[in-house]
Amino acid sequence: MIDRTDIGHRVQDAHGRTGALRDIDPAGEGPSDPPGNRRQQTVAFISPEHG
Repeated sequence: MIDRTDIGHRVQDAHGRTGALRDIDPAGEGPSDPPGNRRQQTVAFISPEHG
């Protein structure tokens, strides 16, 4: 499980994409849920390795 101690390190998401972890928002909202009915979930912000 990725946590705040991994910020700045190389990580891989569930789809196999890799990049540098920039931040984590533990109270993020699922963007695929309709507005007003979004579930809270942890969201990770990752920058591409070569971007």
